[in-house]
Amino acid sequence: MTSRTPAVPRNNSLRAPAVVLAGVVLIAGVGGTATAAGMIHGKDIKKGTVSSKQIKDATIQAKDLNPAVRAQLDKPVPPPPANPTKAGFTSTVNLALTADVETQVAALALPAGRYAMTATVNLFSQAAGIAECALIAGGEQTSAITTIGANGRQNLSMVLVTELAPASSPRLTCITPGTGAASDATISTLAVAP
Repeated sequence: MTSRTPAVPRNNSLRAPAVVLAGVVLIAGVGGTATAAGMIHGKDIKKGTVSSKQIKDATIQAKDLNPAVRAQLDKPVPPPPANPTKAGFTSTVNLALTADVETQVAALALPAGRYAMTATVNLFSQAAGIAECALIAGGEQTSAITTIGANGRQNLSMVLVTELAPASSPRLTCITPGTGAASDATISTLAVAP
C-alpha cells in the first residue's frame, strides 16, 4: 500500500499582506521617482554646472531667457566698421643724395584726418657711417637709423599714426654719410577712425 503524505494546508492568510506590501513598495518607487524629477528647479542647479553641450539643440526659447539677456538680443547689430581705404601713396624711383645733407625723398598731400602711415626707402651711400630717415607728419616724427657700409645699401621702414590738419603734407627725409641715392621711397597712408 502506498502511503500518502498528508497535504500541508496552504496559509493564504500570510500571503495577502506580502502581496499588498510589495504593491505599495512598487507604487512608491515609481511615484517617488516621478515626484523627485518634478521637484528639481533652476534654483537647485549650481551656477556654471550646465554647459551648452548638455542642452538639447532647439530646446531653449526666448521666453526661457533672463529679461536682460533678451534685451541684449533685441538690440540691433551695428554694421561692421568701414574698411579703411588707401588715402594716399607716393613713390620715388631714384633720387640723388648729397653727403650729410637732409633731403626730402617723398611727400604726399592729404586732407585733414587721422592716418596710419608707413614709409620705406632703400638707401645707398658711397661712404660708411650712420644713415637716417624720418617720416614727418602732423607735428610728429618717427625715425629709422642704421649703420651703412661704404658702397652699401640699407632698406629702412617707419610707421606713424597721427592727426593731420588741413593741407598737411607728410614727408620722408633722409641723410647719408656719403654721396648716395634714395630709391623706392614710398609713403602709404590709410585713414583710421579717431
